[in-house]
Amino acid sequence: MNATPLRARTRPPVARGDRIPDFTAPAAGEGTVSTRRYYLRRNLALVFAHRWPCAACQDYLRAIAGQIEALRAEVAEVVAVIPLGPEVGVGDLAGLPFPVALADDAEIHERYGLVSDDGRPLAGVIIADRTGTVYEVDLADEAHRLLEPEEIRSWLEFVSYECSECWHDRLPTR
Repeated sequence: MNATPLRARTRPPVARGDRIPDFTAPAAGEGTVSTRRYYLRRNLALVFAHRWPCAACQDYLRAIAGQIEALRAEVAEVVAVIPLGPEVGVGDLAGLPFPVALADDAEIHERYGLVSDDGRPLAGVIIADRTGTVYEVDLADEAHRLLEPEEIRSWLEFVSYECSECWHDRLPTR
């Protein structure tokens, strides 16, 4: 998988301290996926895939699915964003244990600055707190390397301790 180098992007990706752009998109199962649903409720790990189908992105989403309980234990939710091209089947995406937003090609990726000059969606992971403030942006390199699921969990743990409103969720109950 070849990701486009940062210098070739049409707009810079969201950066630390930015607010994530809100989106609502059809879900892989039923209904819709919306970032607003998690506002002030859950920290987010937004996982952006290359144009579907991408074998490396499929493997990455399965690896995250295997760690979903540990990720959710950090008062967080994973939301995958899959850019669909024409005539693409979604396969078993509805079976993933986290919300999967089906984007109209690179529409959502563009809002986050995750497209190449030629409009190809780029893969990446964005970690945000409950208010949508970005803490980490990790973009796939030429070898399609992204944060490991354990690194995502560590970021989500860090964010939950940084957020004063999140502390109360971590206090033991008597």
